[in-house]
Parts: sequence; C-alpha cells; structure tokens
Amino acid sequence: MAIYKKNGNWYIDYYCDLVRFRQKIEPSKKQAEHALAIRLSEIVRGTFKMAPKRKRIPFGVLAE
Repeated sequence: MAIYKKNGNWYIDYYCDLVRFRQKIEPSKKQAEHALAIRLSEIVRGTFKMAPKRKRIPFGVLAE
C-alpha cells in the first residue's frame, strides 16, 4: 500500500486478493491518503468490488 506522486498527480497503490491496483487521485496528498484509507477499509470489510475480467476476442473473430 502506497501513495506516490508522478507527473504532478497523486496515485494510490494497493493489493486485493493478490491483484495489484493503482488509481489516480489528482488534487492533493491528503485526498490520496483518504482514498487509500477508504479502499483498505472496503477490502477489510469485504465490500470492495473488483472489475470483472474482460473476455479476450480471438484475432480471427476480430478480423471478420
């Protein structure tokens, strides 16, 4: 779990079920800290919803 600044924007970095997530939180470090605390509490409570995995489209289907 981390908070870092890159190119003038603040980011949060965390793991859930061995999957790494990085999210851009723009305005300030304080808001990034708050967002990270919210994400961690969601993970602990079990209410964090991971985005469903996208289905891969085979090239043959895409080419048609």
